[in-house]
Amino acid sequence: MRVALFGGTFDPVHLGHMAVARAALEKFRLNQVFFVPANIPPHKQKRKLTDFQHRFAMLAHDLLHPRGEVSL
Repeated sequence: MRVALFGGTFDPVHLGHMAVARAALEKFRLNQVFFVPANIPPHKQKRKLTDFQHRFAMLAHDLLHPRGEVSL
């Protein structure tokens, strides 16, 4: 099984994130891409971020179909 981890702030998740994940799936013939939202990214400590739980919920909402299938 070929998988990739895609970390980021995802504040908010957008079409560019999805495009990168799709490109990686195709180029590297991956089975899955796991999105890993950063709680407190070291390069954004002085910036106001949306609360982690909210960013996680937005990411889950954008990635899952109503049937619970990943949309990538």
